[in-house]
Amino acid sequence: MLADIGLVALFLAFLLALFSAIIAGYGGWKDRDAFVASGRNAALLTFPFLTISVVILVYSLLSLDFSLAYVANVSSQAMSPLLRVTALWGGQSGSVLFWGWLMSGFIVAVLLRKWDRDRELMPYVVMVAMGTTAFFIGLSVFVTNPFARLWHVEGASQLTTAIFQPSNAMAYVPQDGQGLNPLLRHFGMIGHPPTTYIGFTGFIIPYAFAMAALITGKSSEDEWIRTTRSWTLVAWLFLSIGLVLGGRWAYDVLGWGGLWGWDPMESAMLMPWLTGTAFLHSQLVAGLLCVDRHLQRVLERKPCKDEQSRRKPLHCPGKIDRQESATVWRLRGSPGRDLDRTWFHRGFVLQIRNAWNFRARGEFAHWCVCVAIR
Repeated sequence: MLADIGLVALFLAFLLALFSAIIAGYGGWKDRDAFVASGRNAALLTFPFLTISVVILVYSLLSLDFSLAYVANVSSQAMSPLLRVTALWGGQSGSVLFWGWLMSGFIVAVLLRKWDRDRELMPYVVMVAMGTTAFFIGLSVFVTNPFARLWHVEGASQLTTAIFQPSNAMAYVPQDGQGLNPLLRHFGMIGHPPTTYIGFTGFIIPYAFAMAALITGKSSEDEWIRTTRSWTLVAWLFLSIGLVLGGRWAYDVLGWGGLWGWDPMESAMLMPWLTGTAFLHSQLVAGLLCVDRHLQRVLERKPCKDEQSRRKPLHCPGKIDRQESATVWRLRGSPGRDLDRTWFHRGFVLQIRNAWNFRARGEFAHWCVCVAIR
């Protein structure tokens, strides 16, 4: 009965994700806010339905419901309750469901924030993100369904796995399951797959914003980069943790003579990590090229009369021409040491004060990095 509820919730989540992607894209194309809001609400509802499916599957693993083919394949009576929980991502069906659930969670976290700054991008962000999520949920529904059951067809030599009862078939419940692969019965099974999945699925946010910026013609603006910088950092951090844990796990289990002697899956994980590192670096550089525009606005607040006559213009560090060598941007270690102390002290005090504001923390951090590298 519970497995049927999980199956229905999974199918409803797929319909909601598909509806959200289509209606949000149409609303952005026709400039209809009502359609965009409907797509957003559908995206928010997708996560609870996926949560129901995940919780029911975990309960089935803990209760050893061997009528489900997935439970019979990845769990057994000899496994501890902790290993039974980790069996959620111990097979393909559970991993795809877990992947879609995490991706939907990231999307919900983005949609719950204020839309004011990115109102033009959000319809297409929802379309791209939910379209990708619908693809993975569709895999769980139609290709590798974790709620498929075991059936014994009369006259057949092997068991059949199907969601609905085939003709001339009877439900089959084995006495015990096969259990996890012996290589997966390791303490690293607790931390490595979840952190890796969080890292991979977290990149759906910068990907969706990047595609939305391309669709709306705002790819040259830096607003979407500033919005996704923190999400990229979170995804990259979890992917890094998963990479380290996976390397240690492979070293213990496979024993190929070193931390770099990983299995091919771990080596393949290194490629997205390198790409994500380059993308994060490009975001930081793009932020540094424009952060001093904020500093210029800050420093021009109620200046003293004696400072107005000697203040020099501030320029973006990445756009300084050679002819503008007199611009005061040089610190210790460079040919010139004429950093304006008034600029430094006023900027530091004001940025410390603004750092307590949540929206200014990122700009404060980039200001510190800008001062440090100059």
